[in-house]
Amino acid sequence: MRVFLCEKPAQARDIANAIGKPEVKAGFLQVGNTAFTWCVGHLYAQAEPEEYNPDYKRWNLDHLPIIPEVWRLKPRDRVRKQINAIRTLLGQAEEVIVATDPDREGEVIGREVLDELHYRGPVRRLLLNALDHASIRKGLDAVRDGGETVALYQAGLGRSRADWLVGMNLTRAWTLVGRARGEDGLTSVGRVQTPTLNLVVQRDLRIENFTASDYFTVEALCRHDRHGAFEASWKPGMAQQESCCDSEGRCVSRQEAERIAGQLKAATDATVTGSECRRKQMKAPLPFALSDLQQLGNRRWGYGAKQVLEIAQSLYEKHKAISYPRSDSGYLPEDQFAEAGDVIVALQKSLGASGCGHLFEGIDLAQKSRAWNDARVTAHHGIIPTLQVVDAGKLDEAERNVHRVVAERYLMQFLPDHEYESVKLELDADGVKLEATGKKTLIAGWKAIEGEKPEREDPPVPHLEKGEAVAIDSTKVTDRQTKPPARYTEGTLIRAMTRVAAEVEDPGMRAILREHDGIGTEATRAEIIQTLKSRGFIEVRRKSLHSTPRGRELIAAIPKELKDPSTTAVMERMLSEVAEGKTSLAQFMARQQELVTEWVEDARNRMPSGRAQPNTPGGARVAQSNPKLGECPQCGKPLMSRRGKFGVFVGCSGYPDCRYIRKSGEKADRKPATATGRTCVVCGSAMVVRKGRKGEFLGCSTYPRCRHTAQLGG
Repeated sequence: MRVFLCEKPAQARDIANAIGKPEVKAGFLQVGNTAFTWCVGHLYAQAEPEEYNPDYKRWNLDHLPIIPEVWRLKPRDRVRKQINAIRTLLGQAEEVIVATDPDREGEVIGREVLDELHYRGPVRRLLLNALDHASIRKGLDAVRDGGETVALYQAGLGRSRADWLVGMNLTRAWTLVGRARGEDGLTSVGRVQTPTLNLVVQRDLRIENFTASDYFTVEALCRHDRHGAFEASWKPGMAQQESCCDSEGRCVSRQEAERIAGQLKAATDATVTGSECRRKQMKAPLPFALSDLQQLGNRRWGYGAKQVLEIAQSLYEKHKAISYPRSDSGYLPEDQFAEAGDVIVALQKSLGASGCGHLFEGIDLAQKSRAWNDARVTAHHGIIPTLQVVDAGKLDEAERNVHRVVAERYLMQFLPDHEYESVKLELDADGVKLEATGKKTLIAGWKAIEGEKPEREDPPVPHLEKGEAVAIDSTKVTDRQTKPPARYTEGTLIRAMTRVAAEVEDPGMRAILREHDGIGTEATRAEIIQTLKSRGFIEVRRKSLHSTPRGRELIAAIPKELKDPSTTAVMERMLSEVAEGKTSLAQFMARQQELVTEWVEDARNRMPSGRAQPNTPGGARVAQSNPKLGECPQCGKPLMSRRGKFGVFVGCSGYPDCRYIRKSGEKADRKPATATGRTCVVCGSAMVVRKGRKGEFLGCSTYPRCRHTAQLGG
C-alpha cells in the first residue's frame, strides 16, 4: 500500500480527489491501493520537565538547566485515535509520501510521526504550493526522494528543541529570581517572543520620554511669467545651521525665521541657480510574501496579523484560490510564467462579475516582470492566484478583500512601469537660498489598479532653466513641532520584526538579521504577537499596541542577551546551516545548551543575597502572603494572592498540601479553622475545628489530602 501523510483532512481530500474517487475510511481516505491520512497539525508535543524527572515539577533553581539526554515527545490530547489509524496504515505501507505543508514546520509534523511510530520503509516528499487540481497534478508528477528534505526536518527539530530549552529553563530561572525579590507573576521568556516584546517596550518608552521642540519653516509663493505660481521653501545655509538650527537642520529661532521672511519679501524676486528635471520609473511591487500581506491587511482594513493569516489559509485550503500563504518570498519560479495566461483567464471569470473588469485593462502577457526569477525563490514562491475559478459569493467580505489584493498584485506584473517627472529647482533671493520640488505622473502604469488611496502628488513645479527669474508674491512663517515615533500596530510590528536589523548596532549582526529577514518566520510572527497579548505583556488600544506594566517589568528584569535580536539572529543562521546540511543537529544543540547554561548561571548570580529561593510548583504563580486575606478556612495557614491562567485568585500558602482556593474579591465561605493542639492519628498533622452542615467537628488540616475527621471532645 502507498500512504500519503498529509497535514490536515482537507489537504488529504484534495490530493485524493486529484487521483481518483476516494472512499471514506476511519481516519483516512482510500483510492485503490493508496491511502491518504492526516496529522491534524502536530500530533505530538514536547514532554514536560516533570516527565523527565518528577522532581522537576517543583521549580527549583538548583535543578537548572534542565537538558534532556534523550528528547521525548508525547501524544497531544484527543488525537490518539488518529495516531492509531496512522499506525495501522504504516504497518501496511510499502511507501510513505509525506505531503504536509512545504516548510520547516510541515516537515517536522510529518517526520515526527514516522519517527515516533518507528516507520523504517521508503519515504518520498510531495511539495505543493497550491491545492487546486492542476497544481496537485503537477506536484504528483515531481515527487522527490525523501532524503532531499531530511536536513530541513533536522532544522525543524533544532528550532523546537532550542525553543524548549530557552522557554523552560529561563522562564523558571527568572520567575524564581523575581519571586525572591517579592515580585508577582510568571516571567515568561522566549527566544523570539522576548526580543519582540522589547521592540514594543522601547518604542513606548521613546514616545513617553519624548519632549516636543518647536521649529519654524519659511515658504515663499513664487510666480513665473509663463508657467504660473509654485511654492519654494527656505533652506538654511551652513552658518545658519550652526547658529539657529537643530541637528536635523531645522530652524529653531522664530526671530531668524521672521528675519528671513522679511528679507525675501523685500527682495521681490529670485533667480534660478540650479535646475533638475528627471523622468523616473517605478517597477511593480513583487507578489506578496505573508508579512507584506499582513502589513497591508492591517493598514487598510485593521485586520490583525493572525487574522490575515487565517483568511489567507482559508483561501488556500478551503477555496483553492491562492497559493501557499506562509511564504517569505515574493519571487516566482520562471516556469510558472507560461501559466500566466490561464491564471488571468481564471481571474477574469472570478472577478469580472463583481465589477472588477477594469483591472484587466492594459494587461500585456508578453511582459515578464522581475518577479520571475529562479535565483531569488526560496522554499516558497510569492502568494499568487491559482487556476481555480472562484465563486465570489462563497467568500466572506474579508476573504474577498484579501483575494482581490493578491489578484491585483499579480496583475501588476503585466502592466507598464509607473512613470513620473521629478523637478527640483534651487533659487537665490538676495542671498537667501530656496528650494522647490515637484512630481507629476506621466504614465500611471501598474498604479492604475492599486487599491489603496491614490498617492498625493507634490504641487506642480515648472521646469525652468538656470538663470531665469521668478517673482516672490508672498512669504509665510509656519510654526511646527517635532513628533514622537508612532506606536506600533500589528502591521508595523510585523514590519519591525522583519527589519529588526535597523535596531542592532553591531554591523555583523545587522548583516545576519538582513540575510534571515529579521526575527521569527512568516509562519510564526502572528502567533508570537498573539502570545504576547494573551500573556498580558501587550494590549491593543485603538488599533495600536501598548506594552503593559507586566511586559515592562519583564524587560527591565532580564539581561540584554535575552531581549537582543542578535541572539536570535545567530541561532537562525545556524538553523539555516542545518537545513542546508552545513551543520549537524548535534552541533547546533551543543551550542544551544552552552548558551542556556550560561544564561541560567547569570540568573543564579542575580538571586538576591540572603534570600532563599522559592521552591514552588510550576502551576502556582505565587505572590507574597497578604495579612488582609486572613487564614485558610481549611487548614488555618495564611492565604496568598496568586495568578493563574484565568487571572488572580486567592489560595492557601500550604499548597499543595492544602488546595483551598476562591475567586479574588470573593468573601470567605467559612470561618477560619481553629487550631486545637491535637494531631491527626492518620498522618500526624494538626487537627483543626471546622464547621459543616451538621455543625462543628475536628478535621485534618491537610484536607483534602487527608480526610480524617473526629467529633469535638471525642
